[in-house]
Amino acid sequence: MVVAVAAVCAGAAAQSGLVMRASARPPAGEVASCELQGVVITGTATGAGSAQVVSWDQIVSVSGDLADEAAPFLVLGEEMWRARTRLARGDVLGAEPLFEALYPRFAGQRGPSSAVVCGGLFRCRLAVGAQTSSVGPWLAYVNAVSDGDSTTLAMPDREPGSIPALDGVTHLAPMLPPVWVNLASVQSLARGPWPLAEDAADTRPKAAALQRWYTLAARFEAGLGASPPAARSERDEGLALVRDVVLARIGDDSQRSAGRTALQTRLAKTSTPWVEVWCHVGIGRSLLRESDRESQLLGVAELLEVAARLERVNPYLTGIAMAESAVALHKLGDSAGAGRVRQEFLDRLPGHPAGEWDALRTWSAAGPPTPKTLPLKSSTDTSNGDPL
Repeated sequence: MVVAVAAVCAGAAAQSGLVMRASARPPAGEVASCELQGVVITGTATGAGSAQVVSWDQIVSVSGDLADEAAPFLVLGEEMWRARTRLARGDVLGAEPLFEALYPRFAGQRGPSSAVVCGGLFRCRLAVGAQTSSVGPWLAYVNAVSDGDSTTLAMPDREPGSIPALDGVTHLAPMLPPVWVNLASVQSLARGPWPLAEDAADTRPKAAALQRWYTLAARFEAGLGASPPAARSERDEGLALVRDVVLARIGDDSQRSAGRTALQTRLAKTSTPWVEVWCHVGIGRSLLRESDRESQLLGVAELLEVAARLERVNPYLTGIAMAESAVALHKLGDSAGAGRVRQEFLDRLPGHPAGEWDALRTWSAAGPPTPKTLPLKSSTDTSNGDPL
């Protein structure tokens, strides 16, 4: 049974009825208009002057005065609903091309329909291991949701107790840190295009700031140059964590030191496993950039702690930690240790993108590295698979 609500459209005598999917009851109020983000309901229960936007994937039909205005959006809504329901039941390969086709229309805009599309594509790409190409849809999702929205996406994580695709408090993606090595996919990411126009009215400040930090991190690893801001002004907790990880890696001497100090302070306080991994990897990779041997060895120890204790929390960062450690040990003259760490990395995390890193592949103590399997690739991703 479907439920409809009829309301007088603003400025019109005819009534407009709204029919929702799954027999859901529409919000009380007047169906005022139709736009790309959904049907606008005014005079809702939250206040006489308030408005609510219902995303198109939730709507079966709009009748009455607004029927013609709604028609083209209902076509989009049908595709959104099909994509969302496929992803919800675990059919990532079926959902991804639908979200992919919708994404150009909704990326960079704010509102519930953009959140469904961008969040869905982010989840699909992350699920198939397309790590770098997940960054754009994730940023677009952060931009689309309301500032106070604590949802972890409309599509829940399927395994209880698993690390969420999106942290509901910070809106960061735990499996998507600003941490890469120089691969073709990272070169592509660094050169853009990025989904958000920073000066656009539809771009939220937090999303724009996240995009700036991720852009700086990608450009640095791609060798394109990156000049971080001098001020440490981020007050948002999620932004502050991203800032500290990036500055500890790409900043000047004082910025790297300050970034490590901030990460060490956070590490001493956190009880969140994925934050712990981010901090250890951020500190370790920062120490590898110092010129003295002692600091670099401390960096290797910090990174290998992740490999020893926290692989299940974040396999992607574990692989980065092991690859960076192997390369660092080789540069420090410990060829035997470097070879052992590299081979263990390839054995434990076959198909990890860092296995294709030139810095890891172009030296050999006892023959070339031997990856055991090929990376899983998405049908629509072009980032060399980037499995997590």
